[in-house]
Amino acid sequence: ESTIPVQMPNTENDAKARTRLSGWASRSSRCYSRGVPSALVRHAERDRVFVGVVDRMLRVDGGYSGGGRRELSSDSAIRSADGDLGDVMVVGGGISGLTAAIEAAEAGANVTLVEKEAFLGGRVARTNLYFPKMCPPSCGIEINIRRVKTNPLIRTLTLSTVESITGGPGAYKAKIQKAPRFVNSKCTTCGDCVDVCPVDRPDAFNLGMGTTKAVYRPYEMAYPARFVIDEATCLGASECGKCVEACPYGAIDLDMPEDDFELRIGAIIVATGWKPYDASKLDHLAYGKSPNVITNVMMERLAARRGPTGGEIVRPSDGKKAENVAFVQCARSRD
Repeated sequence: ESTIPVQMPNTENDAKARTRLSGWASRSSRCYSRGVPSALVRHAERDRVFVGVVDRMLRVDGGYSGGGRRELSSDSAIRSADGDLGDVMVVGGGISGLTAAIEAAEAGANVTLVEKEAFLGGRVARTNLYFPKMCPPSCGIEINIRRVKTNPLIRTLTLSTVESITGGPGAYKAKIQKAPRFVNSKCTTCGDCVDVCPVDRPDAFNLGMGTTKAVYRPYEMAYPARFVIDEATCLGASECGKCVEACPYGAIDLDMPEDDFELRIGAIIVATGWKPYDASKLDHLAYGKSPNVITNVMMERLAARRGPTGGEIVRPSDGKKAENVAFVQCARSRD
């Protein structure tokens, strides 16, 4: 799949053509589920409009194949001295960060996507259904992740945090700290390591409603498609090391070090998302006192077919089906 920049002079004679191409771009969301770029990158400035036109389809592993740089006419701060688009860092690998990274790469920028968790997808990956299509996250996120994986202009850094940023537009320096995953790229997600792991831990993806082993895959479709080891609960090679022995591919590296390095980028997109309200402040609603008082994000996991209860709304106290549910809206929303 490739795009070609089309220059449309701002004249009355080209009005119909401009309208036709603009209409195509506005309908691009219909192509989203089929893997066509959702925005068909349109850049408008002064008296010229550039519309990314899909002129052929090239499937790579069933998804979008990025590629050549796109010509942009703006004097963006991310341009290098020779006029090429420079490097962009996107902080946050949720749905906003994924979208920003894809659109920037399709416009021709080299993108580094930095995510603190071990997987991409953010909060949306935890939802049951999401607006506006009201489909499970496996639909839209899978397509976006496929586009990230197959675009050579996007580099993904998970388990990574931005420690500091210096410089200015066009010449930023970002110090990155990348925590060890303890599982390398040889992992095939066969699960042999999980079968022998003796340690259980709270399942963070399911908000503590269930457990995983110390070596785990955050969720079924998690990308990168490999396991990760929780350093805080793993017994280590000296006390255990069973996963190392069980892995037939040599993918477990319990000595994997932390990595600190610097990125030089021309622009930064902050897409760090949101976090749930601290429900411990809702003690007047019995949160934390009664196990059957839960938050909206916990409700999403209960409703999700791939959640801890397989989509059944049950009472955490005894696992029985909930017969009556009361929703308290906007609790402490003015804090």
